[in-house]
Amino acid sequence: MTKWPLFITVGQVIIFPYYLFWLKNSTLTFSLFALIFALFSFGAALGYHLQQKWTMPIALPIALLGMIYILTLDVESLYIISVMQVILGFLQGYFRAWHVGQETYKLQVVWHYVIVGLAMVALSTVTIVVPQIFVAIYGFMLVICAIVMALKKCKKK
Repeated sequence: MTKWPLFITVGQVIIFPYYLFWLKNSTLTFSLFALIFALFSFGAALGYHLQQKWTMPIALPIALLGMIYILTLDVESLYIISVMQVILGFLQGYFRAWHVGQETYKLQVVWHYVIVGLAMVALSTVTIVVPQIFVAIYGFMLVICAIVMALKKCKKK
């Protein structure tokens, strides 16, 4: 299970510019974008804080992250986008707090920066028509990771 957190963290950083591009296009104005992005930050703070108090199987927040990313394919309502921002922030904050607590975190953080840099250089050569496609593909990958993690956990028990 030690490689899953690195894959998920790297993926979140790589996909985030595409997600932000989608969010900016969905909100129509910079002021609205900033307000809705603030919801993400508040949600992340809450998720990070609550992970310290109670825990859930880590596969659940990972699967939910994936589902939120998949929703970008078909969401246009600002209300739903606002709710998505709070949930996405909460889940990312929760995951980050969990990941920091893992024994392998200090080793993975170095590789995280190297892999993100290489991936972003590679992706800069790809022409993007619709950012939701990349975001949704990553969402599907997260859901698959969560299912594999849950199945491995069940197999161990």
